[in-house]
Amino acid sequence: MSSMGKEVKGRTVLHVTVCSLLGLSIPVLLFLALFQMHRYMTLDKQVTELNTAQYELIDSNRRLVSDISQLTGSERIEQLATEVYGMHPASTEEILRVEVQAQ
Repeated sequence: MSSMGKEVKGRTVLHVTVCSLLGLSIPVLLFLALFQMHRYMTLDKQVTELNTAQYELIDSNRRLVSDISQLTGSERIEQLATEVYGMHPASTEEILRVEVQAQ
């Protein structure tokens, strides 16, 4: 076999090897793209769920803050004191002033 024949055979083997590697890399790249798309969709779903949970918590917190301000309002406290506990505003005669002197 001449050196020209070996060179052609070497090129053919190299050409077949390169084409085979390129042919095998296409399915691998497709698989990697599908895997990445799956990961993205999973993460996107998790972000959506977390955003929904966050909005629900913010709304719940807003309602709780509103309830707290209602429950601690001076009108409600005065109503509870008079209706539930039988309290009334102190008259001047009922007020006892106490002085504490430092020693």
